[in-house]
Amino acid sequence: LKGPLRPGNDVLLENRGGTFVDITSQSNLPVGGGRVGITAADFNNDGFLDIFLPSVGTGMQRIPDIILLNLGNKSFRQYTNHGAQGPLAGDITYPSGAQAFDYNLDGKVDVVVGTRYRDINRPDFFAGTLRLFKNVIQNSNNYVIVKVPVLVQGKSTMDALLKVETPNGNFFRRVGSVGEARTQSFIDQVHVGIGSASSIKSTTLTLFDGTTLR
Repeated sequence: LKGPLRPGNDVLLENRGGTFVDITSQSNLPVGGGRVGITAADFNNDGFLDIFLPSVGTGMQRIPDIILLNLGNKSFRQYTNHGAQGPLAGDITYPSGAQAFDYNLDGKVDVVVGTRYRDINRPDFFAGTLRLFKNVIQNSNNYVIVKVPVLVQGKSTMDALLKVETPNGNFFRRVGSVGEARTQSFIDQVHVGIGSASSIKSTTLTLFDGTTLR
């Protein structure tokens, strides 16, 4: 995803066994503007990772943030009427990123959004705010939350791969931060939407060095 000062449009690359393939034309990504500090999470627990895009216009003005709802077929539905939007104050605000996490452990992934703005009395100074938005979506999809410590057997679990096996199929998630600034945070709860699946057969954690834990 491009930044606000880079020309062009967003691009989606699919990882096919270590080789990346451009699937932008079929993905329905937004055109124009830029993104700052995106975050990915399954906001509706259907088993597919959605993307939250803090957005800025081509003239550096604040524009509505976008949620790309993953349709499960390598395409997304753009959604702006989601309510997770800080106040838009014309051209003095600027997004500074977002982080998705289930702050109240109710099974619905919430999001915190950062916004910077210029102090009109000090044009060279940026102030900032953080706003927490609670997810109140209602559906019948299920989920599982797996607590993963920072260290297991003295080894880091950052970027470990969690596999959740259900009767309906397998679901995979990476451990750690789900935001763009991955090295600056670690979330020890891994939220996995499992759609209509009603039971868990097994969970497997594979560390970055290949160590597998069940």
